[in-house]
Order: sequence, then C-alpha cells, then structure tokens
Amino acid sequence: MSDAESLRLQAVKDTGLLDTPAEGRFDRITRIARRVTRVPIATITLVDKDRQWFKSALGLVGKCEDPRDVSFCSYAIESDDEIFVIEDASLDPRFQNNPLVTGPPFIRFYAGKPIRYDGQRVGTLCVIDHKSRKFDPKHSQDLEDLALWVESEIDSDRLSEAQLELMSEVDRLREMALVDPLTRTWNRAGIQEVFSRESSLAEREKQPLGVIMCDIDHFKSVNDTYGHDAGDAVLKRVADRIRLTVRPYDSIGRMGGEEFLVILPKSHGPTVKAVAERIRQSVERIPIELPDSDPLRVTLSLGTSHAIYRPGFQPDLEVLMKAADQALYEAKRGGRNRVAEAGELKPV
Repeated sequence: MSDAESLRLQAVKDTGLLDTPAEGRFDRITRIARRVTRVPIATITLVDKDRQWFKSALGLVGKCEDPRDVSFCSYAIESDDEIFVIEDASLDPRFQNNPLVTGPPFIRFYAGKPIRYDGQRVGTLCVIDHKSRKFDPKHSQDLEDLALWVESEIDSDRLSEAQLELMSEVDRLREMALVDPLTRTWNRAGIQEVFSRESSLAEREKQPLGVIMCDIDHFKSVNDTYGHDAGDAVLKRVADRIRLTVRPYDSIGRMGGEEFLVILPKSHGPTVKAVAERIRQSVERIPIELPDSDPLRVTLSLGTSHAIYRPGFQPDLEVLMKAADQALYEAKRGGRNRVAEAGELKPV
C-alpha cells in the first residue's frame, strides 16, 4: 500500500462515520441531490480499504456497502476529473461486466463528486440512474455545492454527546452489531446503550429526557398483502422520514418488528409531543413507493413519555418505555394515526 493511500485511509477512519447509523443531516443532502438531478439514487459514500460504505443511500433498500473492486466511487476518487461521469456503463469496458451494472441496482448513469476530509479524498457524493443519459452541465455546480455541504457536515459533530461517546468507545465490529442493517438506525441493544448514557447525562445536569414509541399501523397486512420486500421498503422509508424529522442529536432505534423508539435529550413534554406530531405528519403526508406496486399510504401511532432527571431519580428505559407504550395503546384504541401522551414521570 502506498503512503498516499495510507494517509487517505487514515482520513476515512478519522471522519468517525464508518459503520455509524444513518443521520438526517446527510439524508437531506442526498434527497436534494436526487431531486435536482432527477435520478432515482443518490449516495454519500466512503471508500474504505476493501469496500465502499454508504453513510446515506436514498434509493437503495437494505444495502450499506459493496466490495471496493466493483465500486464506481473508487474510480471517482482516483480520477483527475473533479466530477467523474459515466453516461452509459453498459458501453464502458471498465464497467460493462460489473455486477452493479449487470444486476441490481442496474447502474447505467453515474456521476460522482469526490468529498474531502483533512485534505484527502475520502469518498463521494454521487447520483445514479438505471438508464443512460447525458450529464447536464448545470448539475455540475449543484453537485459541487452539495459536496461542500457534505464536507461541512463531516467537520461538525452533530450527534448527541452520548452517541458520540458510544461510537468512540466501541470497535468497528461491535459498532456494526449495534446498528440495524435494514433501517440504519440503532438496534435494540444500541439504543439501550445510548439511553444509558443519555440518562446519566440528564441526571448529572438535572435535565428532562423524553421518549417516543412509534408503531406502524396495520403493518402485518402490508407483509401479508404485498410481501416481505414491500414490508422492508416500508420500514426503511419510515425510518428515513423519522430521521429527517427529528433533531440531529435525537437518537432513533428499531426495537424489533415495526416499532421504533426515539430518545430526545433535554426535552419537556410539549417538545416531545411536538416532535411526535411532526413524525406522524411526515409519514402520513406522502405515500410510500413500493417495489412492483402502487404507492401505499402508511400511518403511525405514537406514544410519548418524559421525566425530569435529578440525583436520586433516574427512571430506567423500561419504565419510560412502559409509560410510552401505554400511551401508544391509547393512540391505537383511539383510532390510530395519532399521538398520545403519558405525561411526566415523577418520584413516588
């Protein structure tokens, strides 16, 4: 390995992003990139030693990495071009037999703008289409501007202190074990660790801490009617919308099945309820695209609870979740697609 590549790989590691949960601040950028360039797929990709890993991947379901030897983005960071463009991969001898061209996601068009950290090309912001196309010159400036936005976000730690602590203390393999691979949220074990740290911070600072339980209404009928691929698409899209709705320092975990937990540091009851209502509206507002089917209207039922932490009063996650679960049950009993509050937990 060359010295230059060693420096580049160290910069990739130093971003602190590899194998971390997806974040709304990066998904917003890929969402805009898809919209302005009118493509179905946009990713923020880090190019590691043997793989390309997606910090954000809108338009790809259930995928977080590919081997580096099939990576278009690897070519992009090694190219002398400021934006690496392939207008028809099926006609390019470098890519025509690539499994990402001959199989899913069936790449034809690719445009990737390298992103830098500590002076090194650590990855790309790229846009992808299933059909060949010319690269519109006006989109060059759009990708330039959005890539600068990505770089600014990498430079600024926006996760909560508890999440940053957790990611700094665990190695890559354990970090991967704490993230749900489908939705790119924390899994149950991961969100429990985040909560433990958040509650300790809340007690030390005598701050409130809120939780939201979110349950997808009639999810079983989605699987039964449309199949498990459709169910996976719904889970991922719901997670994406929750992520784009909550604050950067809030934490999202998939508790299993169709249930999600959101932890909100320094949040009183009205704030927790307001965030829950925004989540509900963001999911209900736009039907979810399904593979091989018409868009599906999806709704959530949500329950909230919160406590003001102080020395000697530090309710655990199970207590807060039980209260939020009871509120969630009330929301379902009241007709679903609504938010119910459990109120503030107080010392007995």
